[in-house]
Amino acid sequence: MQLTSLGKSPLKVSRLCLGTMMFGDQTPLEDARAIVADAHEKGCNFIDTADVVHPGQVRGDGGSNPQGSTPALGFGQQGR
Repeated sequence: MQLTSLGKSPLKVSRLCLGTMMFGDQTPLEDARAIVADAHEKGCNFIDTADVVHPGQVRGDGGSNPQGSTPALGFGQQGR
């Protein structure tokens, strides 16, 4: 997986980003965990948590962070 600098910061993120718009509503939690784990195993460390909030979720929680506490992952959201 190719990494790139995130702006002028020293952070390196994968050039591919995993979109999670369907997590929490159409993707069961166990499937979401498997998708995130597989992407992370393949070198993806950047996850777009989308700007959709499904019932029972709090904006900014990363869809309840299906991977758990994984400091190697970066989470991004769209701003308005």
